Amino acid sequence: SNVGVQKAYDNARRNVSNAASQATLDFEKYPDNRPSSSYSSSEATAYSETYGALSQAKSDYNDGKGHSEARSDYTPRNSSAYTSEYNNFVNATSQAKRDYDDKINNSSYASGSQAHEVYSNAYGNMSTAHSQAVDDFMKSGFENSSSTINAPAGYYPAESQTYVDAYRAMSQAVDDIRNKKNANNTSYASRYKDDYNNVYNNFKSAYNDGMLDGAIGLKITYGSYASNSFHSKVYNNAYSFESSAVSDAMSKATNDFNSNKYNSLFGSYSYSQNEYSNRAYNKVYSSLSFDVRKAQLDFGNGSFESSQDSNTPYKSFYNALSGATNDFINGISNDVSKYSLMAKSIYEEQYNSLVKASAQGKSDSINNNGDHSSDYAYNLSLKKVYDDAYNDISTVNVDGNNASHEDKNGNDGKAYNVLNDFSNGINRDISADGYRSDYSNIENGFADGINNKKPVSSSSSYLDGYNMGKDGMSGINHALEVNNSGKEVGNLSGKTNAFIIGFNGFNDGFKAAINKSSKNHPNKGPVYGIAYDKGYEFGLTKLSNRSKGNSSMNKPIYVYNTKVIHAYANKGMHKSNIVKKYNKKPLGKLNELKVVSKCKGKNGQILYKLSDGSFINRENLKGLYYTKSSSYNIYKVIAKKGIHVHSSSNLKIQNRIDFWKKDHKFRVQKVVNVNGKTRFYMGNGQYVTGNKNFVKIDFNF
Repeated sequence: SNVGVQKAYDNARRNVSNAASQATLDFEKYPDNRPSSSYSSSEATAYSETYGALSQAKSDYNDGKGHSEARSDYTPRNSSAYTSEYNNFVNATSQAKRDYDDKINNSSYASGSQAHEVYSNAYGNMSTAHSQAVDDFMKSGFENSSSTINAPAGYYPAESQTYVDAYRAMSQAVDDIRNKKNANNTSYASRYKDDYNNVYNNFKSAYNDGMLDGAIGLKITYGSYASNSFHSKVYNNAYSFESSAVSDAMSKATNDFNSNKYNSLFGSYSYSQNEYSNRAYNKVYSSLSFDVRKAQLDFGNGSFESSQDSNTPYKSFYNALSGATNDFINGISNDVSKYSLMAKSIYEEQYNSLVKASAQGKSDSINNNGDHSSDYAYNLSLKKVYDDAYNDISTVNVDGNNASHEDKNGNDGKAYNVLNDFSNGINRDISADGYRSDYSNIENGFADGINNKKPVSSSSSYLDGYNMGKDGMSGINHALEVNNSGKEVGNLSGKTNAFIIGFNGFNDGFKAAINKSSKNHPNKGPVYGIAYDKGYEFGLTKLSNRSKGNSSMNKPIYVYNTKVIHAYANKGMHKSNIVKKYNKKPLGKLNELKVVSKCKGKNGQILYKLSDGSFINRENLKGLYYTKSSSYNIYKVIAKKGIHVHSSSNLKIQNRIDFWKKDHKFRVQKVVNVNGKTRFYMGNGQYVTGNKNFVKIDFNF
């Protein structure tokens, strides 16, 4: 209502506002040196606070301390001034990034303004970051993947992104060259398209020539690139990479062949997408296949080719054939422990062929089928075994090596085979010469063999019984492993008749027990009877365990929790029974839980019993050990204290042969299981743990 007071108020308010506006103008011109002013007290305060808010916004932005809102002690006007100025700086930097990427340098901000200064500085800093990326890439970019790029420390976000964008474009060009792809830079901004094109067009020929020369191990075209440091580096990197890849492929082919990976000779196998590595792999595999066939042919002809004396694979295969023949002749049953899997396969093939030839010789002699030794003329070792068996059966009448004996008390004049009679559970009441003594010798030998005792006689009839007992027990043990641990049955075609009877007898007894059938069984001979009884007893044990709701494990399993879990004192799983809490932990610090058995809880859920006697729910658990090699086959040590390399899979202290520090990377050939724990085998007799607290898959090798 007082006109004079109102007018004074309006004048004061206008003067304060003008002072704040002048502070904004002065800050743009003199950001580092505030000019003096002759304002009244309130006007001076407004000027000072506004100038201070703007100055603070610049300081915070330059220090990377940006605030989404101004400080709480600012007035609304000063808070607005701070936020507006800070956002101007942010927008200026963003615009500088867009312009730099598109190769434009045309600031829309007024010359001399603070936003223009920020724009110019950001643009220049991004140019520096880009140059650094190009320099770093030329030094080491050919070894790095485009998915694992980090800018150096100290860069602001826009500068870091510029560094990464440039590095990734150049790295992608190398990846495309390496993978034989056409140039494809459509996903990059204009500036980084130039980076991509520069690398792709300038280095493609150097890289491809390096790869080709590396595959054959000769630097044929290196002279074309030696004068240019960058081209030389690309060539050498490609040469080294491919040379190593081909060497690994050749080594892998040898290992795969010796381990009989494909269970066959020859063939064309897809080892790698790398053309040269794949060729090298198949060439080595085929060469080793030829060595096998050559060794078999020469051994069959009874001659070792002296020109092959330095050919290690040929010699090992020849020795396997020779070893199988010597073992068979000396009565050693299929000893393959000292051979690689491929040599083992060759050994077993030869050994089984000898068994068949010997059996054929015996059969032809007993049944008067005539001499068929000419069927084995292609292989001297098989022919010799056939001849020995044929002639031995025809003449032996005292020791009774599968001998036939005529029943002199009978009227039919039939000849009976003692070993066949014993095997079929037949004991004839005849007094033929040697029948009773042979039967007794076979019976005694069988008892020693089935009970895994050492042989005490060298008579052929005793040894026939002994081998029947040993083979029968081998069949029983194989059936036990199949039914108890889930082992595959495998190919039984090369097994002896006693082995097959033992295997089938155990299975028949086991099934009878599980089906709660009678223990009685038909008389199919001593091997079948013993095998059936053992299978039946094992089946009863299985049923007993099931009725108790527990399932013991052949081997413990080791797990870790992926979420928070609790261990309980008993199967009740009540809160009051909690004895321990296991928090979720990161790789390298996982909880290691040893499971010794499975059981059912009171509500029917499956529980795990731990080695300390407590119980846990089996949900939210994963295996602590790697159970198979990744498709990459590359792993890295993550244990802070490193790990030891051992010469044996038992990882005992006395077997340590090397030490690998944290971050050491290695290639795995296969995974070996040792009592529920796994080991990685790298070849050359080297083993390390497969525990996820010590090693992990490395995807960036």
